[in-house]
Amino acid sequence: MLAFIIPLIIAGVFFLLYILAPIVWKVLAKKLNATYEPGDDVLVAEPRPGQDQDDTPYVLVNDDDGSYSISFGNGRNLAEGGLVVTENGKSFTAGCGSDIPCGEQGYIIEGSLELLSTDREDGVITKLGSASLNRATWKIPGTGTKVITSILSLKGAPFVQFIIEFPSGVEGTSTGRRDHPCCIFPAFKLDAPNRRVFGFKVQVFAPPIKDLANTSTQGPVVLYDNQLNSLVFGPMDRFMVGRTGLFQPNQEEGMDDKDTSNVMHDVSKTPVLFHGIEGQVKEIPAGYQQSSILMLSTGINQALVDWGELLQQVHGVPPRDPLDDVATATLGYWTDNGAYYYYRTEKGVNYEETLLEAKNTFDKKDIPFRYLQLDSWWYKKLPKKSWTKPPKKWFAPLVKGLAKGGADTWTPKEEHFPNGLRQFKDKLGLPLAAHARWFAPDSSYANDYQVYKCDFGILPIEKRFWDDIMASAKEMGIFHYEQDWITTMFNGIPLLRENINAGENLLTWMGEAAASHGLTIQYCMAPPGAFLQALKLPAVTNARTGGDYWARAPKEFYITDITQANMLCWAIGIWPSYDVFYSKTTSIFTHQFLYREKYPRFMALLSVLGGGLVCPGDRPKYLDANLIGRTCSHDGELLKPDRPITPNDLMFRIHQKPYIMDTWTVIGDWTWRYVVSVSFWPRKVKDASVTLAQMGYCDQEGILYDFQAGTMQPVKPSTGISLPKRYMNYRYLIFAPYLIDGVALVGCINKFIPMARNLVSDVSLDGEKLMFSIKLLPGESLDILLHAKMRPIKILVSSENFTNWKYDASLSRLELHLDGRGGSEKGLVEIHWDSRAPAT
Repeated sequence: MLAFIIPLIIAGVFFLLYILAPIVWKVLAKKLNATYEPGDDVLVAEPRPGQDQDDTPYVLVNDDDGSYSISFGNGRNLAEGGLVVTENGKSFTAGCGSDIPCGEQGYIIEGSLELLSTDREDGVITKLGSASLNRATWKIPGTGTKVITSILSLKGAPFVQFIIEFPSGVEGTSTGRRDHPCCIFPAFKLDAPNRRVFGFKVQVFAPPIKDLANTSTQGPVVLYDNQLNSLVFGPMDRFMVGRTGLFQPNQEEGMDDKDTSNVMHDVSKTPVLFHGIEGQVKEIPAGYQQSSILMLSTGINQALVDWGELLQQVHGVPPRDPLDDVATATLGYWTDNGAYYYYRTEKGVNYEETLLEAKNTFDKKDIPFRYLQLDSWWYKKLPKKSWTKPPKKWFAPLVKGLAKGGADTWTPKEEHFPNGLRQFKDKLGLPLAAHARWFAPDSSYANDYQVYKCDFGILPIEKRFWDDIMASAKEMGIFHYEQDWITTMFNGIPLLRENINAGENLLTWMGEAAASHGLTIQYCMAPPGAFLQALKLPAVTNARTGGDYWARAPKEFYITDITQANMLCWAIGIWPSYDVFYSKTTSIFTHQFLYREKYPRFMALLSVLGGGLVCPGDRPKYLDANLIGRTCSHDGELLKPDRPITPNDLMFRIHQKPYIMDTWTVIGDWTWRYVVSVSFWPRKVKDASVTLAQMGYCDQEGILYDFQAGTMQPVKPSTGISLPKRYMNYRYLIFAPYLIDGVALVGCINKFIPMARNLVSDVSLDGEKLMFSIKLLPGESLDILLHAKMRPIKILVSSENFTNWKYDASLSRLELHLDGRGGSEKGLVEIHWDSRAPAT
């Protein structure tokens, strides 16, 4: 009897937690938003009168003691520059390195580094230009260990580069804490109003963070004041072991050493800004060097873009073209966590039969999916031992793939694909994207390759493994490799944290092998360092910036994280991807019961505005073809903005507005802007309005099109625009600039991105004639909207297409309806006006 009651009680508790989870998430969601929140940091981040930030930093080096400082405006200094080197468990410091925390949670300070020499050299050639170099050579007392530090500055440039070198290497470097760097350079006291912080946590999906008190991150850190004067500081290379952060100064005598919560908010306390090497690294090999860069900018979005463009210049990998990868260019159907077919088939059949029938449904609904994703259910895994015994065993079916262990081999399960994956792909008629995880400790690959083995799993330590994996993928019909669980792998495999090159080798071998076999890569559950490593790897086209989809989760729980992590992706030139989503709200009486998407239109909109993958995962019969069709052309090519949607910089200022996100399309000399405002926290909204000027569009006039209402409103930079106040109400607004007096082209209003550049192109003017090209496929219909104060006298469309149009003078509304009739994909539209003619 007891054996029956206990599982019943546990099941009841599980169901109760399932019901309460969204309420808990709503409470936690407020902590996830790293844009503006009222706090003491606002007080110390207000510049004093005259405390302006300069455009270029000024570097001063003291040849007597090797210390250095950087001035970047009146009352804006990075002072008492120093360094820290750890050898055999003991740390040696110079300059402000002596201000780092000591004791149990810090370093064991043995003494000071010896300064052997300093020198200066001008005209040093770097990838960023000709620079002046200040070099210092240091020595650990009583040893032969030398360290060389260099500071490079370019005349008139807004940045400074720092390099630390270890000619003979260093042993015993570990501090025991990964986020407590073992060796640090540079380090300086932050004596400036740039006290507000925006960075990215070393966690899955690189979520944003606004407090780095006594911790560090692998990614860049933006330090800014209330006027959004920004200083960006972060790694230039060695992304998997670089750490940037803030140490709080040692407390005054008699104070609790751990009471550091208000240091960044107290102008009398001066935190130490630093970059260094992760603290669990055990040794640094001879000849190793690591670089970081500090850059001045304005704003938050632009600051990260400026920093990212410098890194792209250094590493020589341009931003990814979304149309070069089938995954980022076209519509896909996904089966990952949150999708209907995640560890589930149709009753009585295997996955091959399930997905072939799904393809038939796609065709009947005329949904142009161009590829299909296979999640972790497709390959052979070994069970997690902890999930093979009660009570966990009872819940394994509920958590599905989370209860599975590492992979045995990356090959298909015979029960799902009895004739192999290639034959399935050929029957399906679509290329495949395929999920991958870590490999189990007992993986049979350990018999065929050199591996590092631990309780968590194995790590192949030869490049040949990845060449074979990608060659096998190509043979099976896989074009897109999804590496999941990246942060979990680094947390679970000690070698990836303790060996300074292991993490970089893993991602480099994977990326180079994929490129050599013509595959592309998505990173999933990646930390910031892996995002940055993509700077060197053209095969990596996109990365997930949000957690696994769960339809019941409140949107504020993850949309703020996603759109802010998008900023990191765009800075380094890859595309951010949201997860699978449901395109239709189903009845609670269907198989999904409480697992229902309340806002499918909002999810589809945010997915395509993100610029990465768009991948519905409903049960095929519930797919909303009309909604999905708004994201793409009739042939499944995604219609995107020029860059991912991110929070507008206004969100980092002091405000009481709803959450505002934006992106744009640039064609010729004109910019079309897409703005989404949503009320996640209604109680905080005291100002439900905005202007173009407040959003940074100070020099533009045009038309604001309300996508939901279908209405147009002429706007100037000072025009007030109303925003939603009620919870989860949102407005999607499209700003279309005036092309000629009184004429604005809104675009194809039956698509979410009406002016996507692969939809509308070649916009030009010839007097009072407007011309543009439009992609119009056979069987496709498009509705084009313009604001025009005058009725056109003539409209011409290329002969193979048909159009009819109407004009409403009272609304200045000109609508064209185009039907594709075959022939060329591009239709040329000409609209003629005569300013002398009457308006009607």
